[in-house]
Amino acid sequence: MIYTIIRKRTQKCVLFLSRHSFFNPSDLIPIRGSYAHRISLPNIPGYEGVGIVEDAGRLAPPNLIGKRVLPLRGEGTWQEFVKTSAKFAVAIPDTIDDFTASQMYINPITALVICTEVLKLRSDDVLLVNAYGSSIGRIFAQLSKAFCFRLIAVTRNSQYNEELLHLGASYVIDTSKAPLYETVMELTNGNGADAAIDSQRL
Repeated sequence: MIYTIIRKRTQKCVLFLSRHSFFNPSDLIPIRGSYAHRISLPNIPGYEGVGIVEDAGRLAPPNLIGKRVLPLRGEGTWQEFVKTSAKFAVAIPDTIDDFTASQMYINPITALVICTEVLKLRSDDVLLVNAYGSSIGRIFAQLSKAFCFRLIAVTRNSQYNEELLHLGASYVIDTSKAPLYETVMELTNGNGADAAIDSQRL
C-alpha cells in the first residue's frame, strides 16, 4: 500500500471517500502504457468508482457534502480518497447499490454510443449480441427496450434467459441447445440481423 499527502483541493473540486471501485478492462489501457503521451507518472488507475463526498472547495455546491457520487472524471478511483471537479460528480440515488453504481459510467456510455451513434439502430432493427453474462450485455438488453429495436441475445447456457427477457431482449438463443445461424434466420424470417456485436471484444 502507498500513502500520500492529500493535496489542497481547488475551489471547484470535491473530495470523496471511496466506497467501491470497479475494475473495467479499459483500466488496462493506461496500465500497459497505451496513453503514455497524455498520462504523467506516478498515476493511480481506475476509471469507475463510487464514494461519499467528505469535503468541497469554496466554489463547489456545499450540498454535495455527504452525498454518494459517481465521478465522471478526476483522479483514479483505485485509492481511498479521490478528488474530482464538482461538475463531474453525479449524485447516486439510494435505490442503487454501490456495486451497481460503480459500473454506471464506461459500459453504459459505450453501449449507448454504439447503438445510437455508430450503428444508428432504428425501431424494429435486429441486433445480435453475445456474452450475456457480462454487465454490458445486460445494458444492451435494456437499451433495446428503450429504443425499440429487437435484440437477440446469444448465450452458452440458459442461466440468464429469464433475466435477459425481462430486461428487454426479444429472444435468447442458448447455443448449447440450438444452432446459432439457423435459429437467427428463423427468428428473423430469413432476413438475419442488421448488426452484431461481440461483447467479449469491447
